[in-house]
Amino acid sequence: MSTWKGAVRLARYEWSLAGHGSWFNLILVLYFTLMTIPLLGDVTEPQARDGAWYPGGAANFIMLALLPCFGFFLNRATLGGWRLNYMSGKLAAWRQLPITGSQIAAGRLLTMLSLLVPSLLLLLVLQYAMVLRHEVDPAGMALYSLFWIGYAAAGGSLYAWMEIVMDGKRYLFFCSVVTVVLIGVGVVLSVSGFEIMRWALEQAAAGRWLPMLATAAAGAAVTLVVQRLMARSIGRRSLHA
Repeated sequence: MSTWKGAVRLARYEWSLAGHGSWFNLILVLYFTLMTIPLLGDVTEPQARDGAWYPGGAANFIMLALLPCFGFFLNRATLGGWRLNYMSGKLAAWRQLPITGSQIAAGRLLTMLSLLVPSLLLLLVLQYAMVLRHEVDPAGMALYSLFWIGYAAAGGSLYAWMEIVMDGKRYLFFCSVVTVVLIGVGVVLSVSGFEIMRWALEQAAAGRWLPMLATAAAGAAVTLVVQRLMARSIGRRSLHA
């Protein structure tokens, strides 16, 4: 069985186990949309640019920190991973089957992407319908979407890799450290006068496709590299930690 066929089967299996997790993800997308509407207004209105660093800082943090999380099911196993250490159990079961580490890695990333991309597209479509249609045309919105999909795919791939190589408690600590770092990045960027959402919108509205496509290509490259690293890590992963 090829790596691709094995990955598709594992992704279908993970989706079958997700249960109501996918519905919770939909609720998260809808809630996130409502939560970001005021921030989008602050970012896009010219009068919000002078001396108002907080709205931009919040928008920077939310987009940078939360978008990669759309690739993970909000179910009991995921939310309780810090104490259940469910990934070790999954790997122990999978490695008893006639499947390779490459198939497991590709399947894990395919599951993540098959959840992340539709969730993110729904979010962006709703943001466009409610606010951003006044800022960019459909072609510009497509470029804007490519930028964030590339970023989220790269971030989600790294989270998936760490989920494989770490036990539940260390993974929770890792995610907590990343969150603190991204809060700092969001604030620093905003205080310095750079807001990534506004920058991406301006680039997209001006039709500057190169940075948008470059980010999307970088996200694809990171995902491919992580797939190889993850395949190697699976063979060394302790199933008792």
